[in-house]
Amino acid sequence: MIRLPSPKEKYQYLIKNTASRDDMVYSFQQLADQWLAEKREKKAIECLDYAMQVLEESTSTEERVTLASLYHQVGHLWRQLGNHKLTGMYYKKALKLYKDIHTSAPHYDHAASHFILASFLDQIWKLKPAQFHYERALDMMAQVKDKDSKEVAAIKQKLAAIRQKGVQGK
Repeated sequence: MIRLPSPKEKYQYLIKNTASRDDMVYSFQQLADQWLAEKREKKAIECLDYAMQVLEESTSTEERVTLASLYHQVGHLWRQLGNHKLTGMYYKKALKLYKDIHTSAPHYDHAASHFILASFLDQIWKLKPAQFHYERALDMMAQVKDKDSKEVAAIKQKLAAIRQKGVQGK
């Protein structure tokens, strides 16, 4: 069996060899995928954390979009591990970054970020905030997708379900 390098070892190697920002991020994403294949989610999160650190000072829109995507990925991993606090934190970071990136017009990624946060909040029975984010997702998604798209339909279905939960919970 091949021994995977620890995220710290990989970071030191990349710094020593003066890897470019893109190479560093790509290398950490690849190493994270390898750790995930080994079912080692926390090691994967550690790799992605190094990748996020490389990108957090970036002003490039492309790199900021990559960073937001990494925030979502780490949020998903924490969600799998059952850490609600960190899941919410990373989903909110992604949402904020997409909001900052897409200021001029609604964008699919921004709408999807609201949906992801809403589904998480719905899962942990935070119905009012979940409903708010589903509604924001619906407003944006309806502007960037056809009103009969599968995305819009899925959000409408989630909103109907959450309203039903709210009625049952009263």
